[in-house]
Amino acid sequence: AVVSTQSTGNAHEQDFCSVNPKFVAVVAEQIGGGAFFVFRTDKVGGVDTGSCKISKHNGAVYDIRWNPFNDNLIGSACDDGLIRLWNITDEKGVEPNHEPVQTLKGHGKRVGGLLWHPS
Repeated sequence: AVVSTQSTGNAHEQDFCSVNPKFVAVVAEQIGGGAFFVFRTDKVGGVDTGSCKISKHNGAVYDIRWNPFNDNLIGSACDDGLIRLWNITDEKGVEPNHEPVQTLKGHGKRVGGLLWHPS
């Protein structure tokens, strides 16, 4: 799928996309906050980017990563010091006004990377 949105130009040494058997996620540039797109791997052709964008962070998104044990759970790490966990359903994908299932707080500064525990 080709998206007419600029992928990030961020200088951090992180992966700006994350892939699992069901979905592809890509970090994107957005003024006033961070965003990323989630695309289904079983859909081909044109994509309505408005229906697959998650933009709830207040700063640049530095890293995204799918949970290795749950193909529907993705985490996003951000300049706003938060890690947000998102459930992406098989049926609906990203819904309008999509809200995180959990927000991890407590980082005093930006969160530049995200890894899931291997067990």
